[in-house]
Amino acid sequence: MYVTRHHRFLCVVILIPLALMIAAFVYGAISKPRDAAPLIITSIVLMCVAACPLTPLLMYWFSGASRKRYQRDFLKDTLQIHVVAELGGVQWTLLTFPDRLACPAVAAVTLFLQNAHDTPRVVTAGLLANPFQRGGGKSIRQRLEGGEVGVLRFVLYVPPTAPAARHVIPVSVEVRREGRVGARVIRQDGLHPRRVFNSRRAELEVLGAHKGATVNEPVLRWPPFQRIYITGQAEPDLEPVRLLESL
Repeated sequence: MYVTRHHRFLCVVILIPLALMIAAFVYGAISKPRDAAPLIITSIVLMCVAACPLTPLLMYWFSGASRKRYQRDFLKDTLQIHVVAELGGVQWTLLTFPDRLACPAVAAVTLFLQNAHDTPRVVTAGLLANPFQRGGGKSIRQRLEGGEVGVLRFVLYVPPTAPAARHVIPVSVEVRREGRVGARVIRQDGLHPRRVFNSRRAELEVLGAHKGATVNEPVLRWPPFQRIYITGQAEPDLEPVRLLESL
């Protein structure tokens, strides 16, 4: 079980006064045996209450998630993205390349994925709707090795008939753990997706139509996923990032 730093701190803050109160009542029961019964009952009740914050802390400790083997934080140190979403131990940021274009053209809705633990995760991501194609979007399932960073791309063809407007593309992200939680390899915790603006919503602005050939057409042949970094790799492979930035 992985418990975020914020929740671990909250559990500790709750536990400290409860532990002091339990110790005080137990001491009172020992020092005053005649009045011990109500003190013992109160201590038992407080112990039951203390079990609520104590249980996730113990599960966190024994799951192995408390161990730390920090490595390079690609999203923060390389992409300079300091606020990221995290779900099930996988961090991500969602960007569109390019984020504005004239059609016909091709764009790539891109998830930069980072496994924050040293054990595998399976990420299933999909477009909940595609404003440029009837029938909605599609889903991609990708297994991330421990500490792996990669780009997951949804390639969109924007036809000449697409209206000039800012189009919103909702994205779903699900994370499944294959086994144990594993040691933490990324120091910074991500935020719950609900707390990160546009963590599951891409935007693409269509400026209008042009009469030339389809812009960025080679993107249609790109693979859906490319690895950028894996634990032990000397330097991240930035070629997928350069290709996206060149669009």
